Amino acid sequence: MIRTHTSKLSKVLLIAVLALPFLTAGCRGARWFMFVLMPWTGEKSVAAEFTGLKNHSVAVVIYADEGTQYQYPYVQLNLGALIADELVNKVKGVTTTDPLDVISYQRQNVRWDEMDRTAIGKALGAQYVLCVTLVEFATVEKGYLDLIRGRITAEAGLYKVDLPERKACLWREKDIRVVFPDRPTARIGNNEEIFRLAAMRRFARILVRNFYAHKVEEKP
Repeated sequence: MIRTHTSKLSKVLLIAVLALPFLTAGCRGARWFMFVLMPWTGEKSVAAEFTGLKNHSVAVVIYADEGTQYQYPYVQLNLGALIADELVNKVKGVTTTDPLDVISYQRQNVRWDEMDRTAIGKALGAQYVLCVTLVEFATVEKGYLDLIRGRITAEAGLYKVDLPERKACLWREKDIRVVFPDRPTARIGNNEEIFRLAAMRRFARILVRNFYAHKVEEKP
């Protein structure tokens, strides 16, 4: 513990020494310090948890219970499309099954959620299936009618279609949570829809970054 504390203290002192010439040079120097030095001290690289999606096809399949589907009829389509879009933009060479085709398959196969994930992937012509199970999806604050805040809690699993079902799950996350905004907000105009979309976008980013190397803000 002493070694860790000393290391952090040394880092702080180093930053202070480096910053002194910039800060004493007036506003222009301070701006140079903020834009040049601070990014170097505030980010760390995080490796992908699973790297096998490059140059492969993925079907994003969303499970939501009947109550969630009744209250948010397009949640599966919208969230699936956002995740698919994030995959294409962030993971090299990835292609995704059209979200409309995924929804059509789910509608035509009422008991799809009882099927093997590998069978679903084969039916959709994909090499991998990214299955997301929504545990909670809501935009109205608990216990209130006029306060809104997007909340998503989900489990996710990635399955390789050409493996036996019992060995097909190559990556899993049992607790993915998103809350947006940080505090409940009064319902005004269409801000519920805006916050719902923002929460889904944030969820898509958090989920997909497990599949590519990325940088995150380093906590002091």
